[in-house]
Amino acid sequence: VVGISRELIDSLIEIMEIRETASARLCLHGSELSELHNMIIAQSRAHYCRPHRHESKVETCQVIDGRIAVLIFDDSGEVDQSFVLDSRTRPIVRIGADRWHSVLAISKIAVYHESKIGPFLGKKDSLFAPWAPSANRSNETNLYHETLLGLQRLKE
Repeated sequence: VVGISRELIDSLIEIMEIRETASARLCLHGSELSELHNMIIAQSRAHYCRPHRHESKVETCQVIDGRIAVLIFDDSGEVDQSFVLDSRTRPIVRIGADRWHSVLAISKIAVYHESKIGPFLGKKDSLFAPWAPSANRSNETNLYHETLLGLQRLKE
């Protein structure tokens, strides 16, 4: 049994800030081979989550703190659906298997619970969208990330 306290969530945010990274993750499952993967993720607005999909894996996101947007894309990269999640009005979204998606923090920092079936398949676990820039292309990635955040603001 794993219980998540407010103190633990605050520590995860603190780790993210101390490391000067845009996200931090606490895995609640026993190993990469576990049949169900549960993670608590702290993510800043600066974090770029490249659109991706998981073959034959459904994913669920539940907001704990802050606000996130879950964007669902069609095969050409157009936003097909958009969900704003917060702990009061719409805390949970389920993403079907083989759906291109990205998770953006709308608030300065957001914390959410992510759940999907295992095992973790390494590089085969997430298929990255060919129409979205990789995280290591700083100027192109920043521009694309800001565009996604801007599109989300228009839909709110």
